[in-house]
Amino acid sequence: MRLLDPSTWFAAAKPVPPVQPPTEVRVHEWKQAEILWRIRKADTASPADPIIAAELDRIFYDSSGNLNEADWSRINEAESLLGAVLTDVQLRSQYSILLTLAAARALPSLSTYPNRSAFGLLGLDDKRDIYGALLYELQSGFIGGRFIRRLRAEAASTLLRYGIIIAAITILVPFLWLFFTWLSLPKKALLEGGAVINETIFVLLAVACAGALGAFFSRAMKFQTDSAALTFDTVIQTYVSRMLCLRLLCGMTGAIFFYFFICGKFVGGNLFPALSSGMVTEQTIWTLHLAGPVTRGLAKVKPQDLRAASELSPTVEFAKLLVWSFLAGFSERLVPDTLASLEKKSADALQAPGAKP
Repeated sequence: MRLLDPSTWFAAAKPVPPVQPPTEVRVHEWKQAEILWRIRKADTASPADPIIAAELDRIFYDSSGNLNEADWSRINEAESLLGAVLTDVQLRSQYSILLTLAAARALPSLSTYPNRSAFGLLGLDDKRDIYGALLYELQSGFIGGRFIRRLRAEAASTLLRYGIIIAAITILVPFLWLFFTWLSLPKKALLEGGAVINETIFVLLAVACAGALGAFFSRAMKFQTDSAALTFDTVIQTYVSRMLCLRLLCGMTGAIFFYFFICGKFVGGNLFPALSSGMVTEQTIWTLHLAGPVTRGLAKVKPQDLRAASELSPTVEFAKLLVWSFLAGFSERLVPDTLASLEKKSADALQAPGAKP
């Protein structure tokens, strides 16, 4: 089943990303926390708890005493431990910084925390408890934000991989078929023009490809619209490989169904293609005609010269069919609503007086 996941197709060729250097914000946060700890260690009048002090030294420095590389997990751990050993003056200063940061991020629970004046009147233990609670809530928000950004990037990468594959299949397969059929046409067919392909399987393939493309386009548009509010549950329910494959299958099935719905003349009008009750007619096929006059005699003209002077173009009916196939794949309600309408008409017909089951 992993073969259905395009992520596995690209994994072997995907280069190992280089290790990115720490960002300026991360380095600044790390250095600020380390300076705060050095200032606290220098206060010999009230030494910090030796166990917490040893743990902070391990986080900040390596075995040679050099400062470790900035890392968000280290920063979060160090800031949390610092809250348990900071002096009263340091706690008030750092709490003021946290309040400013919480206000800038519009923290929903900000009103539940005391202001700077009320915080200064509290005891040391209460200060540490409140400082730790506010720090934890802000850190959780930062961690959640980084997780959501990575989640969006993964969802965008998955959509991009599927988009490349679907676009390649949708464009290349039908048109390569058309191109090679055009190359194989004899001189007489090139001169007469008309239908190039009138095979049922070509039309069904084009309809299915248009439905898959419409289904993918709906997911891509939904991602662009909802990316700012994207959540983990939304990604799991919408953008993982198996859900995308299911959506594409629904789009292809809906497009094929709608094609037969049009063939059966359940709908009609200028907006819909005029298809016969049969499977395919020449009205739904790409046609060929000469773009200019043939200047030499028919016996001397070569097929390649005729191909150079010919043009391929879809008929209006075929273009309408592809548009409706795309819409059937794009809209998640078009086919279900059509089925519901057909079911209601069938039920009404059976319940009519004189109707036979």
